[in-house]
This record gives sequence, C-alpha cells and structure tokens, in this order.
Amino acid sequence: MKTLLLSLLLAWTCYAPTPLFLLQNGATAAAFSPADVSGLTIWLVADDISGSDGDTFETWPAHGSTTISATQSTVASRATIQVSEVNGHRAVLTDGVNDWYDLSSTVSSTASWTVFVVQKRTSSGAYAVFLSNNNSSAMAPYSPVEWGGASQTYLGTRTLQRYWSGIPSVDWHVLTGQDDAGTPYLWTDGTSRTLTPQAGGGAYDFARLFRQGTAYSSQYAAELIFYNRTLTTTERQNVEAYLRSPEKYGTPAP
Repeated sequence: MKTLLLSLLLAWTCYAPTPLFLLQNGATAAAFSPADVSGLTIWLVADDISGSDGDTFETWPAHGSTTISATQSTVASRATIQVSEVNGHRAVLTDGVNDWYDLSSTVSSTASWTVFVVQKRTSSGAYAVFLSNNNSSAMAPYSPVEWGGASQTYLGTRTLQRYWSGIPSVDWHVLTGQDDAGTPYLWTDGTSRTLTPQAGGGAYDFARLFRQGTAYSSQYAAELIFYNRTLTTTERQNVEAYLRSPEKYGTPAP
C-alpha cells in the first residue's frame, strides 16, 4: 500500500500542472501590478469605462493612483466601448475617420520613457496609433499598415523616427516602445525588433490618443501604460507578462 501511495505521489509531483503565469521575479499575476514599478505616469484601462456595448464615451478615466485621463468633448469624435472584446475585457473601438481624445496633461517626450499598448487593428489595411503627440513628426509606437505605401511598425523618439519592416497579424498584441536617452527599442509581444532610421521625429510632447496629424486610428484598444523612465529588462518583461497573462488579455506567450 505504501509503495502504491508513494508511486501516486511521485506521479502527481512530476505531472501536476504548473502555474499558468509567473513573472520574471517569481511573483504571480495576482501579486504584481504595473504600479509596483516606479515612474508610472499614464495608465488607461478600457475596463474602467462605463456604458453598454456600442455606447460612445466622453472620458477615459485614469486608472489606479494615476491622474492623467483622456477626454473628447465633441460627440461626433468619440469612440465606442466594446464589452467583452478581448478575453472577457472591454476595449475601445475607433472608426478611423474622426475619433480621438486629448490627454488631460501632456507628457514630455524629451526624457527617457517606456510605453506599453494593448491593441488590435480593425483590418490588415488599418492605420493604428494609440498614444501620440499633436505634431505629425513624432509618435509613440503604433502598428499602422499603410505609411508611405509600406506595411511597417513605427517608433518615434526625440531625435529620429524608426521603423521595423514588419507588422503583427490582425489580432490582439502587446507593443512595447522605449526611448533610452535617445536610443530607441521596440518589442512586439515580447520579441525585440530591429529598427531602421527614417526622417522624422522630434521633441514633441505626448498629448492625444488615436490621432496623428490628420490621420485617425481604426483600431481596438484595451490598455495603455506609460512610464517616464527607461525600465530595466526585468521590469519590462514583468509588465509584458502581466498584460499577456491569462488573467488579463491572454495574448500569445513569448
């Protein structure tokens, strides 16, 4: 009998399921919050927007202890809320025509920063920009399809715009951008991408959502997290793992 019990215990130990989600520092999903990382400046979560499926909304409230929200006073330029759009969570849908929002406070792009966006294009030909400034020259990461007739993913910094000659599929993705004292980095779903310099870029403050100059996004957006500093590799991976976990949006693991 003892031999049988020991055999069963050994089998359970070897084949029992491991936790679905583990951060780089060993913390579990329930224990980690992006607020645990210093420098958190903007945190917008679509789950915080009230309303029924298809309703437009005026304000995207700041999440947690952050204070920067996003507002659109013109009814015709408001996006809609989509209920249970991604892994049971809400998302914002923009029409690609005139939907956009102003941030309640601008954020400097001339210092180092790290930004995470959870988004999905509406189609393979859709332009998508989540966080941007009020000038057409520089921007945070986005996943446009058409830019100068090419399918590319761009990252704008204080000095120069860069692009990766590729673009994620039409599905939910986590894009991470970083300006490390003027050196740009881009990750899509945790994978580092090689960036090519291109004309553009400049020291313009981040000030709006879903609009870059006269170009408007056609996308779903679930969450935006912005830090006013360069995150370490472990910090970045922890935030990415948090966003991509089964408890959150369940995007593909690295």
